Amino acid sequence: MPNQEQKPSHSPLFFFGSSLMSVKVLNALRNYIIIPDLIITVPDKPQGRKLELNPNPTKVWAKEHNTPCLEFAKLDDEAYKKLQSYSDDKKPKIFIVASYGKIIPERFLEIPEFGALNIHPSKLPEMRGAAPLQFTILADQNKTAVTIIKMDKEMDHGPIFAQEDVDITEIAEWPTGYSELELITANIGARLIAENIDAYIAGDLKLKEQKHELATFTKKITKEDGLINPWLSKPEEQRKNILKIRAFKEWPGTYFFADKMIKGENKKIRVVIKEALWHESKEAGHQLQITRVVPEGGGAMMWDSFLQSIGRK
Repeated sequence: MPNQEQKPSHSPLFFFGSSLMSVKVLNALRNYIIIPDLIITVPDKPQGRKLELNPNPTKVWAKEHNTPCLEFAKLDDEAYKKLQSYSDDKKPKIFIVASYGKIIPERFLEIPEFGALNIHPSKLPEMRGAAPLQFTILADQNKTAVTIIKMDKEMDHGPIFAQEDVDITEIAEWPTGYSELELITANIGARLIAENIDAYIAGDLKLKEQKHELATFTKKITKEDGLINPWLSKPEEQRKNILKIRAFKEWPGTYFFADKMIKGENKKIRVVIKEALWHESKEAGHQLQITRVVPEGGGAMMWDSFLQSIGRK
């Protein structure tokens, strides 16, 4: 670990991020005394039923750690001029990008002397795109990787700075939830940057071109993707359900529709799954057990109570 009194070779450093994943990376980087001089994030967004403006987790982190923060709704000419103006006073050596959520135009990537490094939680060129963690879980792929690339103008396309294979079963129970997998990959990504950044800046690290012909892509997740059928009984069908529940735990969540008699009329209600377990045993085989749900118009309740309420038990 570097001496805290020494001026790091990578300073000044700017960080692009907006999500909880970004915060997990920032916290992990601090363990290696890699602390950004500026954070670039997105503006506050309306949240909740009242649509109140709330700062994203990265902006909250910046405030808590007294780190300057710029917010851009778009990375347009105005944003470029503002960032260039800031850079004139504090010329950045490098950018680190982690779950920023926006495409960064090429001219922005050319601002720092040594370019921009992006933490991507997959074995690139596999699973390029916005949702590699979710699709790793959906694919039941307990062996994955964390890749650091030097960014270029194409999405997840740049040469590899560092890459490390990860067997999730050696670290956590599988299938792992999205949040747990996010933390695991954030910690590994931060360590890979810390272990290699000095050699990179010194010119001693050779970047490796991706095998672009092997690229696969993830798609943007929508609320509709969270729909499941909890009444399916085949083991392979139940397995797909638990993978969805784990992958979409944070967003968009998983749900199903059920028939329920309301004031003498049969109505279809939306039911959100809040908790579920996965059992594997030689005696019982593989089995999904939903334990807690929130029916439309009601509060959280245990699964058995819900089944009784709709006459299925």
